[in-house]
Amino acid sequence: MFKKIYHYFEQEAEKYPNAIAIVNDTQHLTYQQLNQLSNQFARYLLDKGIVSGQFVPILAKKSTETLVALLGVLKAGAAYVPMNLDFPNETIVNILNTLKISFVCLDSSLSFKLKDFPSTQIILENLSEKISEYDQGNLATLDSETAYAIYTSGTTGQPKGVEITHKNLVAVYSSWEKIYELQRTDIHLQMANFSFDVFTGDWIRALSSGARLVLCPSSILLNPKRLCELIQKEEVTVAEFTPPVLRHLLTYCKREGRTLAQFRLLICGSDSWTMEEYRSAKSLAGTETRVINSYGSTETTIDSSYYEESNNDYLPNHTIAPIGKPFPHAYFLVLNENEQEAKLEERGELYIGGPGVGTGYIGQPLLTNERFKEFSQGRFYKTGDLVRIRQDGNFDFIGRETLLTKINGKRVELASVETALLEHPGISFAMVSADTQGKKTVLNAFIKLSHPLLAYEDIAIFLKNKLPAYAVPRRFYVINQIKYNNNGKVDRMAIEKLKNLPLTPVSFPRNIIMETV
Repeated sequence: MFKKIYHYFEQEAEKYPNAIAIVNDTQHLTYQQLNQLSNQFARYLLDKGIVSGQFVPILAKKSTETLVALLGVLKAGAAYVPMNLDFPNETIVNILNTLKISFVCLDSSLSFKLKDFPSTQIILENLSEKISEYDQGNLATLDSETAYAIYTSGTTGQPKGVEITHKNLVAVYSSWEKIYELQRTDIHLQMANFSFDVFTGDWIRALSSGARLVLCPSSILLNPKRLCELIQKEEVTVAEFTPPVLRHLLTYCKREGRTLAQFRLLICGSDSWTMEEYRSAKSLAGTETRVINSYGSTETTIDSSYYEESNNDYLPNHTIAPIGKPFPHAYFLVLNENEQEAKLEERGELYIGGPGVGTGYIGQPLLTNERFKEFSQGRFYKTGDLVRIRQDGNFDFIGRETLLTKINGKRVELASVETALLEHPGISFAMVSADTQGKKTVLNAFIKLSHPLLAYEDIAIFLKNKLPAYAVPRRFYVINQIKYNNNGKVDRMAIEKLKNLPLTPVSFPRNIIMETV
């Protein structure tokens, strides 16, 4: 087992120098070319004055140059920080100040975001020309621990930087290599946004195993026709989707009579999806295709568990796909409301331990101490996710701890209300939020209809047999478009803001309002 994650890539470059490493539209780089360019860029950075352990932000759209820069930063002993281009300029500058950085790698078109920040800007365009005079051979390994930092806003809207080490990455890669049976003949589709940790998972799985990495333009993710064409053209065999992207693709494939049989491994993660959707993916895939629901967090290095349906599973279609069993490198601990270890079938909050647990939050010691806990079994991350341990050893995902509320002193899990709404055949999307008005809590339901003539009365009668009266939302909003963030997850905060916009009443039953936005 190597000590640095890029050593796996260097090994593959030595074994198979002429194999294609990256495909970006019509541009191709072999393993030898990518390794040599990243070695040259590392020396270029060292010549500029970058030192071991330093953070180097990368402000760029994903491209072959982005991968060269990323690997070069690691080989120079530094840590890369993929910046979220959707963050306001002020937020980006605040992050750079927190990191106390001196260098920024960026696309020239994004220089305007740093007009108020003094730094050495390393422009990534025409990079090969700038570094052509530097040695192409591998560098001596520098003594550095941190590999990257991901800034995630989570549910608070305030970016927090999660620090991840080479040790963390080597641990999770060893699990992927074993469980996913990674092969150098695989062709991986890279769809995630560069600032999302799934991007890191994509390149590590592909380039550490000698496989090919195909970069997918973000503009076609929700265009299933073009996405399907790219998958077929590049003969993709492995991909990790987010549920929204996969839903669009499944709908298109069913309508057009296409299949996903060419996949060896089809993964979906980063958000919840139902067993009906899971089985829909299986039905369109080949008999040998493995369909995986992955689960993890940025703080525990991308992935911590996986679910793969067996012949003994009899889960109803409407249920949320389980998060499955821990990867070999991860340990799961579930604590109930009394902070005692939960028993089988008992729900509780999930804590994740093992060598994938990150260092903590940069510059936020109080938050780090609050979320990263020491137990007799080791160091664990407090996820805030509610789960239940099933008899077969799989873990069911119930919902976020932050998505809990109390009405008249009674506990309500918003995810359970959402699940009940989704069981209605006329509802294709549901999100529930809670408003506190004085001492009173009111539930809001944001729904997308698959049946245009659905009335509130239909929903009320349906929910009456599914939920206790106090858990039925008191205000409904019919939305025409689901909002997603740049990571492909449902943007709950953006959807909640819809209720503050001018509304068109549809009907006004007693104590209930259904409105459209």
